[in-house]
Amino acid sequence: MNVPMIAQRMMYGINNFLLLAIPLFILAARLMNTSGVTTRLFNFATTVVGFMPGGLGHANCVASLIFAGMSGAAVADAAG
Repeated sequence: MNVPMIAQRMMYGINNFLLLAIPLFILAARLMNTSGVTTRLFNFATTVVGFMPGGLGHANCVASLIFAGMSGAAVADAAG
C-alpha cells in the first residue's frame, strides 16, 4: 500500500457518522447528570416500581425505557 491510500483510509475511519454518536451520547449523559435529570428520573422509577420484589432491577428497566423514549429514535425505543 502506498502512503496516500493509508491516509485516505485513516480519514474515512475518522469521518464516520456512526462513530460521531459516541461522544455526543457521552456529552448528553454528562449534561443530564450535571442538571440532575438522571437523579429525578431514577427517583421516579423507584417510586413507581421500587416496592416490588426486585424493585431496583425494575426501576432500572423503567428508567432505561424513559431514556430511550427521550432520545426520539425508534431504534433506541426498540432497544430500550
